[in-house]
Formats: sequence, structure tokens, C-alpha cells
Amino acid sequence: MFGRQCEKRLWLAVRRPELTEYDDATQRRFAAGDSVNDVARALHSGGRLIGFENGVEGAIADTQKALAADPAAPVFEATFAHEGVVVRVDILKKGKRGYRLIEVKSSTKVKPQYSPDCAVQAWVLEENGVNVEKVELAHINKKFVYGGGGNYRGLLTYADVTKEIAAEKAEAPQWARRFQKMLEGAQPDIGVGAHCHDPYECPFLAHCIAESGAVAAEYPVECLPGRKTEILEEFAEEGIADIRDIPAGRLQNAKQEWVREVTKRGKADVKPGARSAMDEYEWPRYYLDFETARFAVPVWKGTRPYEALPFQWSCHIETEDGAVTHEEFLGDGAAPMRAFIDSLLRALGTRGTVFMISHYERTILTATAKRFPDLAAEINKVIARLEDLQKIAKEHYYHPDMFGSWSMKVVAPCIAPHLAYDNLGEVQEGDAAGVAYLEMISDGVDPARAKKLKEDLLAYCRRDTEAMVELARVLAGK
Repeated sequence: MFGRQCEKRLWLAVRRPELTEYDDATQRRFAAGDSVNDVARALHSGGRLIGFENGVEGAIADTQKALAADPAAPVFEATFAHEGVVVRVDILKKGKRGYRLIEVKSSTKVKPQYSPDCAVQAWVLEENGVNVEKVELAHINKKFVYGGGGNYRGLLTYADVTKEIAAEKAEAPQWARRFQKMLEGAQPDIGVGAHCHDPYECPFLAHCIAESGAVAAEYPVECLPGRKTEILEEFAEEGIADIRDIPAGRLQNAKQEWVREVTKRGKADVKPGARSAMDEYEWPRYYLDFETARFAVPVWKGTRPYEALPFQWSCHIETEDGAVTHEEFLGDGAAPMRAFIDSLLRALGTRGTVFMISHYERTILTATAKRFPDLAAEINKVIARLEDLQKIAKEHYYHPDMFGSWSMKVVAPCIAPHLAYDNLGEVQEGDAAGVAYLEMISDGVDPARAKKLKEDLLAYCRRDTEAMVELARVLAGK
């Protein structure tokens, strides 16, 4: 699979594995896959898990012993090898005329890259004399609603891909031989490109960039906002890499031209209409941010896979005289959604502007109103008070170091350096917050570890709304 994405990736994985650097998003995807695999094994009871503590040969031997001892029992991570290709099958289960090869994925649908993955496994098993009667792709059923009690029957949907992988299974021997020949030679000379991110982020990207010796532009033209495919192609042909090198009048998009001008001047710009725009909003002003968790395997009754479930909020409250107070909520081990909304409604009162930094808070509140119909009327009143502070900023504020983004994590250090996110603890972005929360409430977590995670979660969410207050003041000319 690495070789199909990029032969250099495969060469580095085999010859220079110490260069591997997986980003946080990939690590979270791995963790989600592990949790789904655990459920899949539980749903196919009576199986045996093949370990890898004795290496490839040991795993292969253990697989043969397991199949001989009880052919009807499922085998998890069944290990086979052929022509130097080793595969570990998520679930191998006896069928009516042969075996079912089941590949388990944490996705909610069948993706194109899964087909060759399954094809290679089927090819290796068949070359080992295993009669594979069906190849299935088990993936998340997004309509599944967890009923509690550890019952996850129905979480997985099984897609029969036997026919779909036939052509690729026939090609698998050629892939294997080509890649093995490549591995015998020197590192392939392949540059950085779109293939580095498709279908997965390459863990050797940083190495390849450094190896190329390329010097990135300080303000890359790729950071221009809005649609820009054609103009970027033109710039590439002309050798224009930095926004500051774009000739005046070349950009037809008004926002892009504004970004060019501000970047060239090298200092922040607040448009004259910003103050009047802010004057329209009612006092008191509430600066609101949510954190949500998305679990591949639901942990709370009545929830679905990957459903965005709110567990935390932070709100800075500013009165017209400039006084600012702060309130916050962070759920404990129980399902936090009801306590989340109950506490939030009390904090927001019945009047005043509620600023958010994107449409996300509106989306979460709308879903929460559906979850708790008895609170729907009150929640909808809050929704009617929502205003998007990011939208206002996009029209009136830009700093060169925002690099074309109005994300609060980018804007905050531009308006106040002490509000940077890299000086926070373990939690510095939204996805990490969900992971930290799940660990914090998990059984058996060390109390000191839970305390630290709680502190980091509160600090991160508080930073968002504190930065919103400062942004609003910059826009208002204070």
C-alpha cells in the first residue's frame, strides 16, 4: 500500500524507518481503528488473537495452529506470507465453502484505497491454499445508535467486495515483484507533490522536504484566500512564490488584493468600517466557544458514531463599561450533554449578543435542541442571538502573519502575542481536546493525569474566548 502511494515512501519505511513521523491526526485515526477492531472482535466471539511477539514466523506458525485446532473459530490478525509479502487479516472466519476475509475500517463508507488493501490480502491467502470465498469490508454504520450496556451489535456494516477486488488481486503479484526489485536499489528520486497526501498523509514528508533543500517563501502565494487554482498555476510558471512579489493590479479578487497589500506593508490593517460594524451589537456581549468529542465507537447511550457531542464550553462576558467576567463548564465522567446545555443557558441569560467564531456553535446548539426537545424553545432564543465574530474579522481585519487564515489560533497571537496557543499545555487544538477528554474520564486513569488533562482542557477553551474579547476590542478600535 505504501508503494502504490509512492515508491519512495515504501523504500524509506523499509530502509529508514527511524525517519517516520506520524502527525497527531494520523495517530488519532490509528486509535479510532484500534477501538473499532476491539468491537469487531467482540462481535465475532470465540476467536483467537494472533500475537506478534515472536515475529513473522511465530505469527504464521500460531495462525496455522489456530486454524488446525478449531477451523470454525474466528482468527484475529491471522498471519500469512507469500513471495516476501506478509499480511495480517483483521478477521478470518469459516464460511459455508471456505473462509471469509474481513477487513475492518473505522470509516463510515467504502473508500477506493481499501480495494487494493483487500486484494493483496486475498492474493496472499489464496497462494497459501486458503479458499477465500468472500472478501468483506466491515465499516462503521453511521445510523447506529448506541443503546448502552456494551452492546455494539449493528455498529458495523459488511460490504461484500469480492467481485470489486478481482482485477486488483490479479495485479498484486506484479506489484509485489516491482516493489521488491525497487527495494534492492537506491532510494527512488521522487519529489514532493500531491501524492504525499493521497490517500494518506505521508510520515516521511518532513524528511523529503528537508532533503529537497527547498526554501519555502516567507508568505507563500498559496495563502491567498478564496479560489485561486488558475492564478497559482500562472504564478508557478512565472516563478512567483511570495505574495509580496505579486505585481500590483494582478489580482482581480478584492480580498486577495487586500491581503497582498497588507502583506507587502508588513503590518496589521483594520478597515475604517470595523468600529461602526461592532457598534451595532447589543450589550452585554458573550464570547462563546464549545469543545466536542467524536467517537468512532460511541461511549454514551443514545449517541451515534462520530456524532459531535459537546462536553465543554467557555464564555467571557463583557459589559458596556468594559468589565469582563468568565464562566466555564467541563463535563465529568457521565454523558455531559444535558449538564452542558443546562449550565450554558443559565450563563447566557436572556439578552445580549452571543459571539461565536464560526458556524460550529450554531450547528451544535441546533443538534442539542433536537436532543432535548424540552429545552428547544430556550435554545432557539440563544441561536437567534448568535453573531459570527470571524465573519466580521474577515471583512475588516488582516495581519500578514495570519497567512490567509482567520482561525482564532492564527489571529490570536497577531493581536496579542501572549494569546498564542503554543504556550498552552497538552491541548492546543480541538481534536486533541476530544482525545484528552476521553482519556480524562476513562476508567483507571491516574488521578494526577486526569487533573493535568482537566487543567489543560480548561486553559485551551478559555484561551479561545479570551482571544475573542481581544479581537472584538481591536475591531472596535479600543
